Amino acid sequence: MTPSVDNAGITVTVNQVVNAQTGALKRLETEYEIKQPSLRLVVAPSSLGVTLDGYQLTVKDSAGTRFGGSEGQAQRGVSTHVMSGYACQTSSADATLITSTDQCAGTLKTPYPRNVDLGSLVLLNDSVASAVVEEYVASSGTNCPTLKLNVTLTGRDDLNRSITPLQVQNAPLAVTCNLTTSEE
Repeated sequence: MTPSVDNAGITVTVNQVVNAQTGALKRLETEYEIKQPSLRLVVAPSSLGVTLDGYQLTVKDSAGTRFGGSEGQAQRGVSTHVMSGYACQTSSADATLITSTDQCAGTLKTPYPRNVDLGSLVLLNDSVASAVVEEYVASSGTNCPTLKLNVTLTGRDDLNRSITPLQVQNAPLAVTCNLTTSEE
């Protein structure tokens, strides 16, 4: 199985509230939005199914250093089954595949590739987004960090053997920083 991580994003907005008469800075208002990435597994034909039991996420900056200190790393448990690279055939003459299941007699199985989307895993947390806000504010709105994700999935195959961890290195994490000004 080959994993991929796509569409991760953090959008930060920092609003400088200034005095309408003097232009002096009164306060900063910050907010962020997290877009959780989509996680996909490409299952090769003839591969065993896998039950994922955990994952580790590390957020890296452009230099390859863990971003946000200890907040840039998370490890969580999960229990998700990914079907094998087999599909059952019907007994009809055209041998149409039934891709929703691989539960049939071995003689009716045929190797079959599939893509499995595991979009329900929460990979990014508020601590990482807060670290982006802090770095952007500390740079006075001039440095929006460039970030990437490393994800490692662990689990057991259908024969109850530990799998070689499935890894995604340097998946893009789109970070957008906006600086606005309003008067009060």
